[in-house]
This record gives sequence, structure tokens and C-alpha cells, in this order.
Amino acid sequence: MKKIFSLVSAVMVLLLFVCMNMAEAAPVVVKLGFVTEDSSTWAEGARKFKELIGKQSSDYDIQIYPSALLAAGSTVKQMEMIRSGAVQMGIIGGIESSSFVSAINIFTLPFMFPSYDVAMTCENGPLGKEMEKLYEKQNMLILGWGANDFRDFSNRTREIKVPDDLKNLKMRVPNSEMYLDLWRTLGTNPVAMSWAETVGALQTGTVDGQENGPHQTWSSKAYELVKYYTVSNYSYDPVMLVINRGFFNSLPAKDQKMFREKGLEAMQYEADFVKNKAKERLDIIQKAGVKVTYLTDEQRKLFQQKVEPFYQKWEGKLGKALIDQLKKEVSTQSKR
Repeated sequence: MKKIFSLVSAVMVLLLFVCMNMAEAAPVVVKLGFVTEDSSTWAEGARKFKELIGKQSSDYDIQIYPSALLAAGSTVKQMEMIRSGAVQMGIIGGIESSSFVSAINIFTLPFMFPSYDVAMTCENGPLGKEMEKLYEKQNMLILGWGANDFRDFSNRTREIKVPDDLKNLKMRVPNSEMYLDLWRTLGTNPVAMSWAETVGALQTGTVDGQENGPHQTWSSKAYELVKYYTVSNYSYDPVMLVINRGFFNSLPAKDQKMFREKGLEAMQYEADFVKNKAKERLDIIQKAGVKVTYLTDEQRKLFQQKVEPFYQKWEGKLGKALIDQLKKEVSTQSKR
């Protein structure tokens, strides 16, 4: 009897040991969500981050959720879920997060950046560090800065070469006070809506056009619903890989270091992907029958003149000193 009891006890101890090891081996689930499609550049950054973490550690299961699947397609709800920790990580844009950190609008001001390289350098410079502090106050730590397409104009009504060509067009814009104000200044009738609604709105004629860049226009197939595309590079929207502050602080120090390093690497990969694929996506759009127009320097100046009243208004909202600081940084980087 004693032998049987001892055997049973030994088996129970062994099972307990196995179960404990299995529990210890179970990876921590990390949900990473974003609002764009699975074929978007944001998805490329997310997959690269998952790959890099997986190569270094088996302790984390990075689960990717495109198209705001965890938030029923809602941009605002997803932002709130990241802030609360219901979703541990996200890739977010400056536009969608501007309702929480209004100062990020500084990077989306029209006709500010001459190139991706200048924009990225400014993001990772002193102004970017100031933005990181503001996002931390919203329970989000920025692990790395990426890049969005430069934003352009596309529509199904007419070619856009000068500001008057935009007059009275119904243009889809993000739900951002700054973009609504900007597009009213440009003479359009802007319609604010989430990106998830945009293709449907183009199909039904609710809007005449939209103002995303080549990759987003390609990945969403919005180019199949427009006839004209103007390469204007009129606005740049920063992209950030963020992590909930509470979740990050709960990680061991060595894993915090790993998340930061791999976050930087993943978003640099995403930014390079955007730069390298822009021309390829434009070629696809043009071959599909869309008339692609490139603004000349003279035409671009006309648009810059058109938005001068907008700048005067937004100096009061963002602060002239902040705008002047960015302009100085852009000028310095452009000369290098």
C-alpha cells in the first residue's frame, strides 16, 4: 500500500512539475493592432517587429490585427484600447492620434517637408523627443518612428494642377480638425470619415476623391475608383510603433531593451519600404489608366500661397515658436 501511495505521489509531483514548466513556457500574448489593411506599409512594419522579436525570444507571441479588427474598425476606439492596455501595442499615425496629442499636428503641416529623409530626421530629432514625452502622458511609449506615404490628391472628376481645380470637390479627409480646416482653405467641401469607410464612399459617390499617398491608394484599391492622381507631396503624416506604458513597465529590463531595439529596427524597415515602393505603386496606378500629374515647382508655390491663411490660423493653435523651430530644423537638414 505504501509503495502504491509513494508511486502515486511521485507521479503527482512529476505531473505538477511538467505543468509548471508548461505554464512557464507559455509565451506572453502581445496584441498589435493598426487601422490600415494587411497589405499596407504599417503591416510590413508589424510583421518585421514580430519576426525580429521571434528570432531573439520565444517568450512573446506577437499577434497582428490589421484594419482595426479589435476595435470593430474604429480608429478612436483602437487608440483608447492601446491607452488602456486592452491592446498592448499599436502602429499609429499622427493624424489618428492628434485628438490625444494635438502637438503632433506640427509634423503634418502642409508643404513642410521636401523629402522622406528630412522628415525622418526631424521625427528622430529634438521635436520628436518632445512628442515622445507627450505620448507617454497618454500611456503610450513610442518605440520607433516610421514613415507614411507623402499625401497626394486623387479624384474622379478632373485633373488637379492649380488650387482652383480643387474648388467644390467633395474630398475625403481624416477626422482631424487640422485637415478639415486645411481642405476648406483649399476650396473643397471636405468630408471627414475613417479610412475603413473611404472606398465605399468613392464607390457610392459620397465623395469625389481622397488625399492619401501612392501605397495606401494602391493597397486599398482606391485607384480603381479614381481617374486623376496628382503627385503633390503636400503633407507628411508620421507613423509610430507604440506600446502601452503599463505593459512595458511590467516587462523585465532585458525585454524592455529588446522591445526598444527591435521597435527601432522594425520601423526603420517600414520607412525604407515606403520610400522604395512609392514609385512602383505610382507606376501601377498609372498603368491602370489613371492620369498621373506631377506638380511643377511653380504650381507647388501656388498651393503654398493658397494655404498661407491656414498657417496664420494654426500658428495660434500650435504656437509660432514650435512652427519656427520645425522650419529651422527642416532648413538645416535640407542643406545636408
